Amino acid sequence: MKRFIIPIIALFFILNACTKTNNAGGDKNTVQLTEAEKISAIDTLAAKLDAQWKPGPNLRKAYFNERDSVEFLLVNNEPERISSIFTTDTTVIWVTLHQINNDIKLVRYREWSATPKQRVKEAISYLENGKIFFSKERFKYLEEGEPWASFRFATFVENARTPEEMTAEYMPFWDATKKAIDLKLAPEK
Repeated sequence: MKRFIIPIIALFFILNACTKTNNAGGDKNTVQLTEAEKISAIDTLAAKLDAQWKPGPNLRKAYFNERDSVEFLLVNNEPERISSIFTTDTTVIWVTLHQINNDIKLVRYREWSATPKQRVKEAISYLENGKIFFSKERFKYLEEGEPWASFRFATFVENARTPEEMTAEYMPFWDATKKAIDLKLAPEK
């Protein structure tokens, strides 16, 4: 467990500061991390949290109703990797979030829909201070009998939608997820 906590704490400081100091010659100029550096740091954080995603006392599950559920990984008693699934007769929405200290860093939004034609889309958004600074997505119409997973071979493209449109897409599901997690973690009376 310690081998995961120390890198996660280090990434926390990197992601929250999102700056690096140049001390050459005693100069303390602050230089902003590039978008690529921020994305790389978030991807590293997500990979470390994903590696801990396995059955055990820190992996919890809660249900919204008989069809919808959330699983979340507790790190230092805080949910840091969260995966919610919302199902209707014609859609499945799967939202995965990675966060540090209740600050969302990565959102993966997947949607399968049977109408009007069976299709799958996935959007990945990187956040800093609660705002999306980069997102990409992919989309695929599925042929009859084609598995959902085949969309993974579709190419990601930089998203043309605004950060506000992206946030509006996943936020209702995040709000419901937060409530379910809070209920699950609330002390029993």
